[in-house]
Amino acid sequence: MGSDDWTDAFEISLGGSYRLMGCLISGADAARTARTAETDTIRVHIPEGRYLVQSLFIETFQGDQFMLERLVRI
Repeated sequence: MGSDDWTDAFEISLGGSYRLMGCLISGADAARTARTAETDTIRVHIPEGRYLVQSLFIETFQGDQFMLERLVRI
């Protein structure tokens, strides 16, 4: 997403296969949901390396709020 509003969050070393899920739930419910909803996830392969995690906060005209995260290889 083209934006100048991405914020650097932290750096992390990754490599391998990971399971991603969209979170339309509270953080407290995420662990329980991850264990019971494998069909609601997708598996991605991330090449081994060091990454910068960046976050972008979006608020729509209707008042909905979203937090996007992206990985930038460093």
